[in-house]
Amino acid sequence: MLHEENVFFHRSFSHLRNGFFSLKEQSSYNPQGGPVLSQSFKKLVGAAALILCTSWLTGCATAANPWSMTVDHNHLPGYEVETALKNSMNVGPVEGGETTNPLGASNIAGEDFKVALNQSLKNFGFLDESGASRYQIDVAIKEIDRPMFGLDLKVKIVVLYVITNKETKEKVFEQTISAEQTATFSDAALAIDRLKIANERAGKESILQFLKRLKEVGLKPGTLAKVS
Repeated sequence: MLHEENVFFHRSFSHLRNGFFSLKEQSSYNPQGGPVLSQSFKKLVGAAALILCTSWLTGCATAANPWSMTVDHNHLPGYEVETALKNSMNVGPVEGGETTNPLGASNIAGEDFKVALNQSLKNFGFLDESGASRYQIDVAIKEIDRPMFGLDLKVKIVVLYVITNKETKEKVFEQTISAEQTATFSDAALAIDRLKIANERAGKESILQFLKRLKEVGLKPGTLAKVS
């Protein structure tokens, strides 16, 4: 909906500009009182004002910030990594996600989600930056469900996390995690900004739930796909 609205504004400005000059030429002139504007011209001016106001209220879309999706010890106090899993993982390509068109709606890009996951793993000591990690995490963003309108904007993200032992090629963790988060009018007055905040919170919640699940079930065969 937000994307369609912004495309509409962009196209409407072009039509209004062309229509403005066309209808202005059709307006008559009163020698005593100045120009007499036609009803069509007045309606066009009103429509232009409405579109300008609405465009100002919606603004331009920006992508979810990876640093706002990053999890650290403030979000998971007391979280400790098993010695065997320290510096043992790297993140492979992230499938799914979408880039953000400024005239559309805020999205979570796959590369930005990867940055957030990498930094989160680093914060807790999982990440191996040497290139010789024992495990690889492959991620697929299966769904990002965003609201069409509303004061409170709730975003749902569904992400598949798969961890593979690089030596044995065996999957030792495979879980689909669903996470939801909301941004309210108190977070941001503009809907386009609230959606960005909701995206970031949902992305962070997904990574947080992944880290919790990883600690709960560990790395072993048989932890295959469950949706939470």
